[in-house]
Amino acid sequence: MKKLPMILPFAVLLCFVFGCQKGEEAVGETEETQIETGYAVVNGTRLYYEVAGLGDAVLLIHGNGGDRRHWDEQFEVFAKDYKVVRFDIRGFGNSATPVEGQPYRCNDDIKALLEFLGISEAHIAGFSLGCAFAVDFVIEHPEMSRSLIAVGPWIFGYRSESISELNSSLAGILDILEKEGRASAFEYWMNSPFFRESLKGIRCRD
Repeated sequence: MKKLPMILPFAVLLCFVFGCQKGEEAVGETEETQIETGYAVVNGTRLYYEVAGLGDAVLLIHGNGGDRRHWDEQFEVFAKDYKVVRFDIRGFGNSATPVEGQPYRCNDDIKALLEFLGISEAHIAGFSLGCAFAVDFVIEHPEMSRSLIAVGPWIFGYRSESISELNSSLAGILDILEKEGRASAFEYWMNSPFFRESLKGIRCRD
């Protein structure tokens, strides 16, 4: 098994999360980024993807409760120097929903998508839930992984008090969303125990 260059420096991770200011300015000074979009019919499903740029490949895996747009601040910036791929996980965004009774693994979808796009290896970047898929993919397919980039990471199999709070909050959100609508559900989420501590010291609410 080849040794992988793992987590990027903290400053680079901040660039992933908050966007590279200089890069964003440069995008406005050059020609509009050419983005290839399409659907990969692979592994018994239909995955929506977007590709931009040239160079070493970087795969961006979004988090829960969202889709490929989690990477809006990074996608075109990174495309200046890399071939960047982002996609909607099965059941999210424009990708097909899972079929009841037909088991699948996101790792297999990722592998099939990369093969569909003719990419033999890539830097694998995951955000939140996408991190768990990224970690498992790199462990299972080191030959296709140039590095692992973990942003707001969590992994499958981990249990903690914060995860229990998260699961409890999500259950409450679904109930409020159904009864009272999106605005009330958002307020409940932002004031839930899962976020309460982080809201005290930094401006993350908006």
